[in-house]
Amino acid sequence: MTESHKSTIPASMKTAVIIPALNESGTVARVVSEAIEVIGHHVFVVDDASSDDTAATARAAGATVLCMPYGSGAWNSIQAGIMFCMQRGYQRFVTMDADGQHMAQSIRVISDCAEATRANVVLGSYPERGSRGRRLVWRMFNRISGLGLRDMTTGLKCYDRDAAGYLLSSETALLDYQDVGTLLVLRRRGMSIREVPVVMCMREDGCSRVFSSWLAVFEYMLKSMLWILSDKIMSGTDNDHSWETYHDV
Repeated sequence: MTESHKSTIPASMKTAVIIPALNESGTVARVVSEAIEVIGHHVFVVDDASSDDTAATARAAGATVLCMPYGSGAWNSIQAGIMFCMQRGYQRFVTMDADGQHMAQSIRVISDCAEATRANVVLGSYPERGSRGRRLVWRMFNRISGLGLRDMTTGLKCYDRDAAGYLLSSETALLDYQDVGTLLVLRRRGMSIREVPVVMCMREDGCSRVFSSWLAVFEYMLKSMLWILSDKIMSGTDNDHSWETYHDV
């Protein structure tokens, strides 16, 4: 990798940006270019066996591209990216979507929060993007799980090396999404978590990989409920943790 762009992120922790991508050739170049402007050439796109030229487009834009051998889902792509970067000495891992919803400036927002608070996990939160139905589901999951988050499904997250280690453990091997299940695992492991407000854009092209159909929504809700119930069994009744609220930065 070249280092022609100077990072604006504090250098106390080496930070990698990990972008899972499936058929995102229409947006991934801009997402990569803008991320490089913020953090330099520490941008890694994990191509989940796209049928279009996502990988070539991301590589041309300056990203290091990892190619999954077959479609494995966004969560497995993120795990592959984290493992790759951990092996190369990175200390902090920012995940963001390839569809253009996340603004590159938000990398700095959540990294600054992580730097200031030393939280193990920082979530970039924008609950306004959720539909009324999605916000209703968030409230239900929050009430049952005790997570207390404003934006449960954000893909914009920052993990330190301790949290990333748990994300690569056997506990997360069967998860499908980077939200409720992973957050419950991190809570059980005592990781400190912050949620910081960010601004997000509307998706420019395609549709959500998680909520692509009503069947997919039902599958997501069923799996999430199973993870929450499993967490209650594993944690007993002692899951009334007080998570930090929005951090002012």
